[in-house]
Amino acid sequence: MLRLRTFGGLALLDDGHPVSGPMTQRRRLALLAVLAAAGDRAVSRDKLVGWLWPESEEAKARHALSQWLFLLRKDLPPNALPGTDELRLDPAILPSDVATFRQALARGDLEAAVAVYDGPFLDGFHLTGAGEFERWSDEQRRELASHWRVAAEQVARTRLAAGDAAGAVAVWRRLAADDPTNARVARGLMEALDRAGDRSGALAHARVHAAVLREQLDLPADADVEALAERLRRSAARPAPAASASPTPVPERAPEPAPEPAPPEPIAPPVSAPPHRRRRLVRLAWVATAAATILLVGGATWAAVLVPEPQRVTAMTLLTRAPVTLDPRRVVVAPLDDQTRDPRLADFGELAAEWTTAALSGIGEYEVVDARSALVTARVVDKFPRLLRTGDRAVALAREIGAGMVVRGGYYRDHDSLRVYVQLTDAATGRVVRSLGVSSGSASEPEALVVPVSRRAAALFASAVDTSAVAIGIRLAPPPSYDAYRETLAAWGRYYQSDLRQALVHATRAARLDSTYVLPRVMAAYFHTELRGWATADSLLRAAESVPTPPSRLERASLEMVRADVRGDLEAELRAAQELSSASPGSAEMVVHVAHIAVFANRPRLALATLDRLDPTRGVLLSIPFYWNWKTAALHELGDHRRELDAAHRGHHQHPFRNAAAFNVVRAVAASGAPDAAREIHSLALHARTERWDGAAVRRRMLVEGSRELRAHGRPGDGAPLLDSALAEFDAIARRAGRDTSLALLEARAVLLAEGGRLTEARAAAERLLARDPRRVTGLGVLGTVAARGGDLAAARRADSLLAALPTPYLLGRHTLWRARIAALSGDGGRAVALLEQALDEGYPMVQGIAVMPGDASEFDYAETLVHADPAFDALRADPAFQRLLAPKG
Repeated sequence: MLRLRTFGGLALLDDGHPVSGPMTQRRRLALLAVLAAAGDRAVSRDKLVGWLWPESEEAKARHALSQWLFLLRKDLPPNALPGTDELRLDPAILPSDVATFRQALARGDLEAAVAVYDGPFLDGFHLTGAGEFERWSDEQRRELASHWRVAAEQVARTRLAAGDAAGAVAVWRRLAADDPTNARVARGLMEALDRAGDRSGALAHARVHAAVLREQLDLPADADVEALAERLRRSAARPAPAASASPTPVPERAPEPAPEPAPPEPIAPPVSAPPHRRRRLVRLAWVATAAATILLVGGATWAAVLVPEPQRVTAMTLLTRAPVTLDPRRVVVAPLDDQTRDPRLADFGELAAEWTTAALSGIGEYEVVDARSALVTARVVDKFPRLLRTGDRAVALAREIGAGMVVRGGYYRDHDSLRVYVQLTDAATGRVVRSLGVSSGSASEPEALVVPVSRRAAALFASAVDTSAVAIGIRLAPPPSYDAYRETLAAWGRYYQSDLRQALVHATRAARLDSTYVLPRVMAAYFHTELRGWATADSLLRAAESVPTPPSRLERASLEMVRADVRGDLEAELRAAQELSSASPGSAEMVVHVAHIAVFANRPRLALATLDRLDPTRGVLLSIPFYWNWKTAALHELGDHRRELDAAHRGHHQHPFRNAAAFNVVRAVAASGAPDAAREIHSLALHARTERWDGAAVRRRMLVEGSRELRAHGRPGDGAPLLDSALAEFDAIARRAGRDTSLALLEARAVLLAEGGRLTEARAAAERLLARDPRRVTGLGVLGTVAARGGDLAAARRADSLLAALPTPYLLGRHTLWRARIAALSGDGGRAVALLEQALDEGYPMVQGIAVMPGDASEFDYAETLVHADPAFDALRADPAFQRLLAPKG
């Protein structure tokens, strides 16, 4: 029976198993969630259009809603979606947990309500380009969570009164995990633990609660919780039995953080280290050790209650990584602290930091960390537990990025004026070396303060480091309009969340707001290349190149890199990426990007040498597996599969929730020669945890790539069952979808049917593709390879001719690769190698990003794979010319 799950995520289940296919596309699921949450109340079409398509024209949005309703009604049981203008979801036909929850509350069955609530409403589910839906889901999430908390407390107290102490503990633990700072919940859990005979656990929770208040809110321990703990310690009414493993006590006081900056007094002279520094360091080590014990000792029971698993993994990495060496010649500019509480001024601190970085870059022989990298790393550091963060926000940023000095400061409002202050701080000691007097300007025109503040900060730095550079004379380009800069920041934020469509919306807005701002145009072009919109990217690059303002070194290198990407010139793209990395000191992202392009250009040794400069446990690499993706890919190209497997496992351990990290393990296991490789790949695929894409799609891709790698390494028999499993899922999707199968799904199934030897079905799928898009490269390619596999060489040659006649701009060798496949399967190895070489020259990369789903597609592109693992080239593996072509360069 179908059932909609909305607590702890959003999924459509069939007898408890997630349903895949078109019915579970994100906007369809969002529509069902809205109707389910409404219960018996119908929802008008106007509201649905406003929530789900807020940025579309009304006519188009209404048409889209009608289409979705038609498709849902076809896929769901009859009468599940009654109504025309006013719509609702019939809970008797399509039940949902949110409807069950509300019904249980209405009839007073609190036990049932608490049992069905399995986490925040629509947790982790987001809908691109639908801000109204996001606001609605936030409101629903808060309301439902509030109802659950009230019900859960009542259930816990009722269970305890009835003598079910263990049952009460279970509910109180859920409440403590939801709100670890709540003193009432802490007392309830402690009382239940004591009644259950676990007094040591109750006292341990008092210590944990005190630590959470201190480290998260800078508050002292709660008096009532402390009083209860003291009563439990003194009570001799009942000796506590042996307790389960519990956290090591947290010390009474954590080390005081370095003081946050305030509007400064005149320049502070250098001072010696504080006399109590040694004692503070001991206390800091004590707190860190206690934190490690809480997280690591005793099976992580308490960690599981108080710390979600992703944060627990990050904390483990922070506790076990090697200490950083601070470079006294490296300086970072931290985003200025916003003390205005004015949402419009929230991004001023980042704009000022970016221009101050540009001003400092011309001073002496100091390495000034790239502004974008500093901002991204600051956001990573902000997410560290306070207990594990060294120093305040700015000092912690400097230590994370290895900078010996940090320029930091803040800004605040004084009526209609904006006041800005800046300080230079020694990151090793946390002491202020120099302070800059307050700069003032109009709060309504914050961008007018950017250049004066940047120049004064540069002069402050120059005087502090005894350089002869005349910082006050540094030429700075005018900053962009403030609104354009805010949109650009929003675009970067969406990009790092893998939301390319919304990133593109913000970059486009930024370009419209400021016609002289080059960066958002380059960003938009890059986003379009990621979405396969090569022609649009080309047009945007021409627009960026025509901006009258001379581009900076960074902007010029970015333009050249994206331009090379559009024309498929990997060597030129590699050179531009190296220039961009050189112009971005301290940017781990750009170093990784150089390695990425080096792998694509079949230069794995260069990729590894580039990555050797980085620590994958610091900065943005702490939270995104870029480093491990390209390290494992480079080792794979070199054939060093032992080291590849080790790197893949290390990356997956650090990033267990990232698709790419799991894909790296699949590829490495298949190449390792392990006798149980197929079983391990199947297990990895079944248990894959996905951060964004459909879990079933990720599982299918893992199965297919595992099958291909096993086949490429001489084990086709082991790989065949994995391919069959993936095809079985595609067959089920095709049966459910009928004629409504998306192009991406139809394309994927056509490729895999041909690969699995089901030629008649593959030909039919390719013909359906071409009926909808006569120039579809994959459709023509599948027709040609099916003909070649079946011995129909005349039909294979016709497909080859059609591929050769396709307009070549922006195909980047994909059509030529299909021609090489047709030639190889036709038995013409020499021609196949020549065409493959041509495809690589046209820009087809030797290693594809198999863990990337292009744009907002509903399925991965199975036509793209690692060249060496392409099944069409099985007959060429012993061919010396083929081996020379695949041999790493350099």
